[in-house]
Amino acid sequence: MSEHGEASETVLPQSRAIRLTAPHGFIESVHNKGVFHWPAGEVVTNPATVALLIERGASWEIMECQDH
Repeated sequence: MSEHGEASETVLPQSRAIRLTAPHGFIESVHNKGVFHWPAGEVVTNPATVALLIERGASWEIMECQDH
């Protein structure tokens, strides 16, 4: 769990991304969609993936997205 309190209630602005602070993965068995894995340090910006990782209890920290 992250240091951000109750993860399911965390709302991230669209300009935010998360960085995983530990590896995280799971086997999706309900719809047989396979094995999912993210290494520690990976930056995730897709809002649906961010929500999935938070919902599944990944350890993360907020980071600012950098415009290039």
